Order: sequence, then C-alpha cells, then structure tokens
Amino acid sequence: MKTFEEIQNSWSQNKEPIDEALLLAISNRVNRLKNKNRITTAVLIATAALLVTCLIRVDYTAPVSFYVGLFLMIGSVGYRVIVEIIFTQKLSKIALDNSYYNYKSAIEKYYCSRLVLHKVWTPIILVIYWTGFVILIPTFKENLTHFWFNYTCISSVPIAIGMLFFIRYHIKKEHLILNKLYEETSIS
Repeated sequence: MKTFEEIQNSWSQNKEPIDEALLLAISNRVNRLKNKNRITTAVLIATAALLVTCLIRVDYTAPVSFYVGLFLMIGSVGYRVIVEIIFTQKLSKIALDNSYYNYKSAIEKYYCSRLVLHKVWTPIILVIYWTGFVILIPTFKENLTHFWFNYTCISSVPIAIGMLFFIRYHIKKEHLILNKLYEETSIS
C-alpha cells in the first residue's frame, strides 16, 4: 500500500495513476455534499413557493407591514436558494483530474466559503426571516381569530427552536464531511 506522500507525489506529477481508493473516497464525499446542497435547495424552494403563494392569495388591502414582512421572508429564503445553487455549481466545477495542488486549493476555497456562509450569513438570513415574521404579527392579530392568532404565535416559538436545531445539526454534518474531504486532500 502506498503512503499518502507517494499518492500526493503521483497526483501532483501525474506520472502514475492515483490510488483508486482515495479517489473513490473523495468522490463519494463530494457527491454527498452535492446531494446535501440539492436537498437544501429543494426545501428552500418549497418554502419560498409557499410564501409566494401566501403573497399571491392575500388581498390588496393588506397593510404595508404585511408586505414588508412577507418580502423579508421571501427575500431571505430566495437569497439562500441562490447561494445554494452557486455553491452546488462551484462544487461541480472542482475536477478530480486536476493536479493535487489545484484540487487542494479548490477544496480549501470551497471549505472556507462554506464556513463563512454558515457562521456569518446563515445567522443574518435567519434574523431577517424571523424579523419578517415578527412584522407580520400585528396583521395576524387583526385578521385571524383569537384562537388562530394565539396558535400561530405560540407554535412559532417551537418551530423557530426546532428550525435552529435542525439547521445546526445539518451544518455540523456538512462541516464533518468538509473536514474529512479537507483532511484527505491535505499534506499529512
């Protein structure tokens, strides 16, 4: 069995074939990340479609605050959809047949940009989304029965908490996959 340095040298020099097991492991991790991005995009598109449906079905006499809140929610989800599509395309453009240095550099850039997305932009997007929801609350109070207004307000808290834990879990899972991929392409 070859050492990692031998694999690295053969990859960077392209003199001999790369270890198939390493390529298969890297390829599997990249495919898992692509699938994860596609699933995230599908869920976000469904959410955006639901919000747009609410916007279309609402009467034109709704207060401005309703539209502002809904546009904040749609905008934050729409922005995240675009970002996920861009990241899926970035990941698809990283070719395994590149030299070792180019591949490692591309993985590092992808890894760092995903970390920035998760640590900086995801919290901002969530704050904008929930700010939009909070802006909608006075409209809900005016237009919903007392029971449905209370139900909406009370159920939004566990939904928000559940959403945070769900997002956190999937970010950690993606981070683990990215770490493995980064370790597999790093010099030991």
